[in-house]
Amino acid sequence: MSDYKKHIKECYRILEEKKAEDIKLLYLGKKSSIADYFLIANGMADPHINALKNALHASFLKENIQFKNKHDTAKAGWIAVDAFHFVIHLFSREKREFYSLETLWKDAKEVKIEDL
Repeated sequence: MSDYKKHIKECYRILEEKKAEDIKLLYLGKKSSIADYFLIANGMADPHINALKNALHASFLKENIQFKNKHDTAKAGWIAVDAFHFVIHLFSREKREFYSLETLWKDAKEVKIEDL
């Protein structure tokens, strides 16, 4: 298993531990030049989304994984953390429904974390 897949699993575990909602992992593969995987989750409110982001950042720093934020705070109801091979999207419920990444990337395959 590649290192980035191990880190996807760790990020998934962190999201579960921090009570993120509706966590999904999509495999984009050759369908996208953006990333191989999208990890998508909801936060209950902007402070919760920011707390999820902070917990993920701590994990990235601990493991010396490079990343960049597309948005620094959840004021827009959406934070995207780009880890190059995978992107984590943290949404409010409303923004997730509005942007509907699962529909936009309907050709992507949903992957169960235990199958990664």
